[in-house]
Amino acid sequence: MTLYHTLVFLHLTSSLVWLGGMFFLALVGAPVLRTVEPASLRARLFRELEVRFRYWAMRLARGG
Repeated sequence: MTLYHTLVFLHLTSSLVWLGGMFFLALVGAPVLRTVEPASLRARLFRELEVRFRYWAMRLARGG
């Protein structure tokens, strides 16, 4: 496999991880979090979801 193919593969994989996370937050995370009360807990849980997603997205973007 050439360097070009490797870079395209990494780019597509990173894009899929990013889009998958966005779809998860939009279709699962946000509707569930809307039911959580109080609002301060809702905000804390949303931040925690974002931090966990960002960790894995950046780890995969860096190549492991």
